[in-house]
Amino acid sequence: MTTLRVYVNKDGKLDKTEVTKSSGSDALDQAAVTFAEKSFKFSPYRVHRKPAAWFFDYSVDFKPSAK
Repeated sequence: MTTLRVYVNKDGKLDKTEVTKSSGSDALDQAAVTFAEKSFKFSPYRVHRKPAAWFFDYSVDFKPSAK
């Protein structure tokens, strides 16, 4: 499992994604970052009606596909 910290700017755009807990595989960690950067879409977050930057942690658990 790879855990990411995802930073979103005040415009609701992904600003930065970093690995906070590695799966032990650089390839899987990079795949998790790529997934987040291509998949996540956000609306601007607001605090007291003003746009604000924010972050959250997200875990990606890779499972082998069943055949």
